[in-house]
Amino acid sequence: MKPSVLVLMSTYNGEAYVAEQIDSILNQKHVNVTLSIRDDGSTDNTYAILQDYAGRHSNVTVQTGDNIGYAASFWTLLLQASNDYSFYAFSDQDDIWDDTKLASAIYALEQHDEQYRLYACALRVVDEQLIEQYINAFPRLKPTLGSAITRPRLSGCTMVLNPALFSLCQSYDIRQPDGKCLAHDVAVYLTTLACGGKLVFSPKSYIRLRRHAKTVTGHGKSVFKRAATVLDIFTARRREAYHQAEFLRKHLDGYLSAEALDILDTILAYPTSIKKTFSLCFDKRIKCQVRSVDLVNIFAVLFRCY
Repeated sequence: MKPSVLVLMSTYNGEAYVAEQIDSILNQKHVNVTLSIRDDGSTDNTYAILQDYAGRHSNVTVQTGDNIGYAASFWTLLLQASNDYSFYAFSDQDDIWDDTKLASAIYALEQHDEQYRLYACALRVVDEQLIEQYINAFPRLKPTLGSAITRPRLSGCTMVLNPALFSLCQSYDIRQPDGKCLAHDVAVYLTTLACGGKLVFSPKSYIRLRRHAKTVTGHGKSVFKRAATVLDIFTARRREAYHQAEFLRKHLDGYLSAEALDILDTILAYPTSIKKTFSLCFDKRIKCQVRSVDLVNIFAVLFRCY
């Protein structure tokens, strides 16, 4: 019997590319796909396109709502989902999946037996005409909780979750004020690592990640824009790491591993003394192995912005 997969997609003004992405999801091999879509208040023709697909495909469901942002929109879908599926996945609106993307992920996940399992893979970044620009295989990826709090790196559009992990994520709500420090995919990744789960990462890409003028995430930005994103830790993202640690400590109490408890409590304690601040500056557990980020974070900790 083919495994069942629920794919969650949030859309916003995606009329130019969303049909191609839906087609690539419906054409997945060796799995039974259900596609659940929430339109986040589009002002273009996106919702009409979605309704057309829902009218022609019984395995596509569509809803619309106010513009609450992509992370909250994805989490709305996650909280509404049933626990009847073999696996779960996220999808952006403007990419194209290889037809074995889900099957490859499921095969990889089934080689492990940890209770909480998360799959992610590399990205083939393409432009608007699908011309390949580069492959991001996340070199020097360090899948530890401290590193991921510093910089999560992995992309939600590649993620596939097993039912236990999905159910655990349904136990909290990042739409609440204390959860707004987390994007949907960051929340899933941190939960996996914090609760002793297994990240299964493939350096092979099964997705064409389309970068264009309206793209929300950071892949493909200029050097200057990427640098500005790193420096956001002193402004827009000030104390984001601290608030993420606070959120995990509060909402996953009872599920956290001993290692996770130790690093979370270390992060939460660092602003309380100069000694603890200097200690965290050079704590190898929060290093993400991206030199520019690790250097900036030393100063972020010193200035109590981490």
